[in-house]
Amino acid sequence: MSMTTRAMLAGAILCASSFSGAAIADTAPSADMQAVNTACRADAEMAGCGQEVVGKGMLKCMGSYKKAHQDFKFSPACRGALKQMKAEISADAQDVNSACRADAEVTGCGQEVVGGGLLKCMGSYKRAHREFRFSAACRDAMKQMKQDRNAGR
Repeated sequence: MSMTTRAMLAGAILCASSFSGAAIADTAPSADMQAVNTACRADAEMAGCGQEVVGKGMLKCMGSYKKAHQDFKFSPACRGALKQMKAEISADAQDVNSACRADAEVTGCGQEVVGGGLLKCMGSYKRAHREFRFSAACRDAMKQMKQDRNAGR
């Protein structure tokens, strides 16, 4: 898995779980995260990351191992589960980026995207400007991202 893929997966998960300005504060694992935990368990064990789970260090640990051991290959099941999780995260991120574009401009976060600081930036603005309300479309997209993350599609 490339550094960009790991960063996107980990960043999206961490940003989504740390954003307190909207309804994205839960940390319950999604069906996709559970699928990765299950499909990649043997890979994680081999990489010395057996006690880790997605969202709590597994991807970072496995990525570090892969970087240090160029010949290490993730199992087909693990690659498939990671690909599915990435697709879900990417689709939700695109929806939030689109639906929240005007909100991002208002909050001074117009250059940011999900996984690259948008949620953190908008959350900081919201905490500093309590009267600010996200648009209905933005709230709905963030709520959908949370639901997908927590329940899978």
